[in-house]
Amino acid sequence: MVDLHNIERLQARSALEETVFRSRLPVIGPLIAWFRAAWNSVSTKWYVRPLIAQQSEFNALVAGQLRSIAEHINSQETRLSELDRRLGEQADRSAQQHAWTADRIGSHEGRLHDLSAWLIAQDREQSEAIHDLAEIRVQLGQMRKRLVQMPASMPRGDADDEERSG
Repeated sequence: MVDLHNIERLQARSALEETVFRSRLPVIGPLIAWFRAAWNSVSTKWYVRPLIAQQSEFNALVAGQLRSIAEHINSQETRLSELDRRLGEQADRSAQQHAWTADRIGSHEGRLHDLSAWLIAQDREQSEAIHDLAEIRVQLGQMRKRLVQMPASMPRGDADDEERSG
């Protein structure tokens, strides 16, 4: 934050004042001061007063502009502090959401692993069943061949007896 106290001091000192002449000499000091003031009035006062007025006006404008800039800087710093606070809150919320998401992903990964293992087991069982069915087809094919090759005159029940005895 910009210190407005120094700017107030600048504003207080922005107006220039004419010097009051004094002398520390006893007895003749007041006479010397009067002479200096009279000489200043004749020689330089009318030339210096407008310069003093111009410089005082300039000083007041500069001090006013500095105050305006300082107030703007202070308001921007306040706004920046508020934005920083809000950003911190958003970062906290984001971290919480990230932790929640990571936790959910972790639990889903565990379920996915379990489901993958179950699917692999099902695939294995299905492969074994397909293999068993293929073996049964081969056996059925072989049995059909034998049935076709059996003599037609032989009764079907006797064919089984003949095979057992034969």
